[in-house]
Amino acid sequence: MRWLAPLLVPGLLLALAAPAHAAPKAAVVDLVQLMEKHPESAQLDKRFKDARDLAQEKLKSQERRLEELREEIQLMHGDDSRRRAKQHEYESLRLQAKLNYETDLQHAVQDYVRGMENIYAAVLAEVKRYADGNGIDLVLLRTDPGQPLNAADPSDFGLKARLRIVLYAAPALDITAEVLKQPVFAGAPR
Repeated sequence: MRWLAPLLVPGLLLALAAPAHAAPKAAVVDLVQLMEKHPESAQLDKRFKDARDLAQEKLKSQERRLEELREEIQLMHGDDSRRRAKQHEYESLRLQAKLNYETDLQHAVQDYVRGMENIYAAVLAEVKRYADGNGIDLVLLRTDPGQPLNAADPSDFGLKARLRIVLYAAPALDITAEVLKQPVFAGAPR
């Protein structure tokens, strides 16, 4: 049995020295930059701007009609029987114009949010694909600790401070540039 001890001790020491699990590999990524560089981002921004501009043009057109109607009402005598009907028409058109504008804007915002959710999901999938392909176990949102929080009040400070998940990350951990090289970003403006 004594002859077995010299063989077991080095093996036991090697087993004790080897870590049970390798340390997880972590990285950080600038999610905002990835979303801005996504090929569908510029199209989504343009679609939102166009929808907003169209809603404003429609409102201006309706406001011109309202101004014409208001001028008609002002030219009528107070005892004119048509004045009350014109005032009612004016008020109905004013309320309808406001409702149409708000509805158009709401639809534009809903379309924009759906589009942003799709881009967000696509970017997350690309980050996951890159991480899986490169043995990265954990990807955190990169934040710039040098940038001020710009808190408006104490509760806002607490919220903004809590959103800064990564207080420091070595630049070598940032995989944003590598993820941007992936095919999904090929059509994106640089």
